[in-house]
Amino acid sequence: MQNMPQEAAALLEGALAQEPRNEMIYLYLGIIYEQLGVRDRAVDILQRGLEIAIAYRADFLFNMGNNFDAMGEAEKAHEMYTRALEINGSFGDAYLNRANVGIKMDRLEEAMRDYRLYLVMVPAAPQRQQIERMIRLIESIMTERVAEAERQRAAEEQRRVYAEQERVRVAQEEENIRIAEERRRQEEEERQRALLEDVLRSLQMTQEEAGHFAADRESIIENREDVDIDG
Repeated sequence: MQNMPQEAAALLEGALAQEPRNEMIYLYLGIIYEQLGVRDRAVDILQRGLEIAIAYRADFLFNMGNNFDAMGEAEKAHEMYTRALEINGSFGDAYLNRANVGIKMDRLEEAMRDYRLYLVMVPAAPQRQQIERMIRLIESIMTERVAEAERQRAAEEQRRVYAEQERVRVAQEEENIRIAEERRRQEEEERQRALLEDVLRSLQMTQEEAGHFAADRESIIENREDVDIDG
């Protein structure tokens, strides 16, 4: 009370040695080390006190949450405030501090809910105007995020449709190429077949002509054999 935390810490450490089951000594020591900025020592003392605490368990957890928050450990702070509220559901400051930590963790919807609960429990809160402004800002951000998510969804759907159209186009082009290639192959086969048939006809005609020539030659020979040389 006289703003002499160093002296108070020494006295309370001595008292703790005499009354190790007195939860209030742990609670006050934790607050003193928090004031001195020795956060890890404060958490250690509060954790030890929590193990034997009965009446002030929610307060121990709340103060541990404050120290974790100051040390930049938002996740642990959020957990401590939540545990404190599980014990004491009307602990207004725990709602407020959990909301503040929720903002740091980007858990905006939960933070907004905690701010509103705090204002219900503490309607005359001195920070009411700032809290209401924070709530409006969160609502605006969440609305914009929903709109952005919808824009991204629409863009993704458009990309999907375009990709599908492109897939169909490529497939059609490939099919057109396949059809053209098949047509070219058939035309080439027909050309080759026609060429073969033409050569075959030519070959057959040559054979026929050769056959006629052989027959005429044989007839001539026979005629020659019938000539009477003596006559």
